[in-house]
Order: sequence, then C-alpha cells, then structure tokens
Amino acid sequence: MALSKIDSFKRAGELSMTSARMSGEYFLIDSVVFNIAVRQRTVNNEFSPLSKIRDTYRWMAAAGGDSEDVSAIYYDNISTYSNFEALISYFKVSNSSSFIIQDTAGQYVCMGSIYHKVSDANTAHSLLTQILNSITFN
Repeated sequence: MALSKIDSFKRAGELSMTSARMSGEYFLIDSVVFNIAVRQRTVNNEFSPLSKIRDTYRWMAAAGGDSEDVSAIYYDNISTYSNFEALISYFKVSNSSSFIIQDTAGQYVCMGSIYHKVSDANTAHSLLTQILNSITFN
C-alpha cells in the first residue's frame, strides 16, 4: 500500500517508484509514506559528520548558483536528540524530504525519506519530528 501511495504523490515527469528502486522498510501513516533503512557501520560505511553532509547537500541544491539564494528553495537542519543526531533536508516545493540519523556511539546510520502531497508538507514534517523524537538506539 505504501509503495502505491508514493506514486500518487509524483508530479508530471517524475519516475515511478518501484520496489527495485527502493530499499528499507516503508510505512503508510496518515497519508504520508515513511521510509527508513538502517545500516550498521562498517569499513565501507565510514563516519562522516552531518555538517559535512549538509554542506554537500547545500552545494548540490545551489547547483553552482549563488549559495545565498538557496535558502529560498531549500531547507536543511541538524538536530540533536537523546543519543543521535539527525539531518533533515528538502526542497520547499517537493513532495519528499530526506533524513540521515547517526547514533552518537558511531555504530549505526539510518537513512530515509518521507513522501507526501506537496500540500501536506507541514503534516509530513510534523510526523517526521514525532518519529525522530520517539527513536532510541540500544
């Protein structure tokens, strides 16, 4: 159900989301699709500070343009929770947002997205905040 719901959010010209293009677990919550994939840290998945990842995302969002203008179209934020940090990022007119979670012990990284109608962005971001506030790592 969650996979078919994602396709109802896509805009003209966007590729369909298929299970072959997606990884992790998907959940349909209040007409918002929440996706998360958890990975244990390995040699091939080394730690990178979220601030460095944020800077890369901002550079990509600016696409070579004026980085000061990017805030009009793009949002990102790094928040600290009980035992992890999270980077949330999205384009302001998008139907999805992405997040990266890194536990403070450096053992796990979680990546995911939330998919929603553009008009439901506030509801989706509120749901993401609730979910992040409920996560703990053992």
